[in-house]
Amino acid sequence: MPTADRIFLYRFLPDEIRAFFLESGLSDVEQIAKTYGLSNEAVDELDRIQQEVLFGYESLDGVRNLIKERLKFDEKLATNVALNLIEGRFLPIDSYLGAMAFRTFANLGGNPTVANIKRIDASGGTVADVRRRVADYQTQAAAAAKSELVPVPPPRPTGWSSGRAAKGEPSEAGSGSAGLDGVIKETINTTRAFDAALNHADDAVAKPRKGEHEIPPVLDPTHELAPLVPLENLPQPLLGKEGRPETVVQ
Repeated sequence: MPTADRIFLYRFLPDEIRAFFLESGLSDVEQIAKTYGLSNEAVDELDRIQQEVLFGYESLDGVRNLIKERLKFDEKLATNVALNLIEGRFLPIDSYLGAMAFRTFANLGGNPTVANIKRIDASGGTVADVRRRVADYQTQAAAAAKSELVPVPPPRPTGWSSGRAAKGEPSEAGSGSAGLDGVIKETINTTRAFDAALNHADDAVAKPRKGEHEIPPVLDPTHELAPLVPLENLPQPLLGKEGRPETVVQ
């Protein structure tokens, strides 16, 4: 399959894998770029390579060659970058990748016994299952488009906005199109595009609700939204000549 036709549908990933992979956004890849003095274009390509492995388009044992060919790195640099990428992004999800990560890491010269890795077990299937789901989706979408029974919109263009990464464990819960549900159900081609979509959703949620802008800055103290008045500012009782509160006779 041509690389231009590859899509990365995050909703098909097991929950644990999606949460782990999106939790740090591009921070791991950007750290690799900082270590070896790589360009932004190299960061983009490394991001695409790691997603191609995540969705089963490329095998993990071919990562070094992909890096070497696409980024024109020499053997040593390609190997070091591949080791860093595998250690940070793929050793934790070794079970999802069919026990390929530690094996590939060792074959490239890495020492898996010194890697302090927290294992993440996925309950929603392996990379082979995800690859099959995405392939089935593409087949059904192509058939629907061809028959014109169900219109299939083209994937949205993906921008490149390095905002904050998704924190915590992403879920498909949300409110309306601005919620995370609407984001995950789109075709997301890069983690940065996912990040930008999350920021867009946050901006939409943060907008004032209808009527909030109509509340005057200084409220009548009896208004339900008025702030509490300090005790020393409350009206004091009238005092008589003896210094005692006056009694008002009705």
